[in-house]
Amino acid sequence: MAVRKCNRCNQKFILPTRSYRICKSCRYKTCLYCKKQFNDLKVKRGIFCSAICKYTALKEGKYKWYLNEQTKQKMSKARLGVRLKKYLKKECVFCNKTFEVTPSRQDAKYCTQSCRSRVIGLKMKEKWAKRRTIKHCLMCNTSISLPFSRLKRNKFCSQHCLGVSNILQQARSKKPTSIEQAVYNALKQKGILFEQQKNVGGRWVVDAYIPSLNIVIECDGKYWHSLTEVQKRDVRKSAFLSQNGYQLLRFTEKEINDGSFINKLPN
Repeated sequence: MAVRKCNRCNQKFILPTRSYRICKSCRYKTCLYCKKQFNDLKVKRGIFCSAICKYTALKEGKYKWYLNEQTKQKMSKARLGVRLKKYLKKECVFCNKTFEVTPSRQDAKYCTQSCRSRVIGLKMKEKWAKRRTIKHCLMCNTSISLPFSRLKRNKFCSQHCLGVSNILQQARSKKPTSIEQAVYNALKQKGILFEQQKNVGGRWVVDAYIPSLNIVIECDGKYWHSLTEVQKRDVRKSAFLSQNGYQLLRFTEKEINDGSFINKLPN
């Protein structure tokens, strides 16, 4: 048997072992709502045996919170609108609105996080604008802003302009066909100024273009222009040229070999 002193009521009590440090009267209590005994060691100095009894008693008005005088004073001040902490008034750098901060945040410059993120975004734009330069597209001559690292690599504003330039390079690099050369010689004999393999409208490449008369000349070979895919492309091409105000002269291989196309050429 061991004699111990209770940690709560400071009274001596006898125990067979030294496991408990609280006497039986302090250990077991009666619930204020259901009037049942419960072990206070599990609840830790509670008045109710469970949370259900506690909140039902609060709803019914049988129990009120116990408040100290200090907490009562704080709650009364808060209800009257009196702030316990001292607040400082400051002006936002971005939106010029007045906002209040605690003394610990007296170095604050922005009223909200959105204002701060906007200012950071503007600074980043200015920073990256200094590292960019304006360059003109080699195909359509539109201005594009590029960083210094991409000045040598990027020469066109879009993938479309790049594709048209590749088609032009291929057309100019290859030698003209026999029917195309015959049309070019006939235009030179008549003294008409023209351009070979000209890009028209930024989309199509034509065999010959007369800028003074706005005339487009196409030379259709017998084999290639008899294919269904090429014929569909020729229909789209002629529709595009007519919509954009170009006068189209399309000569077949038979007309060029016969020489009958010369009568259709402008004087």
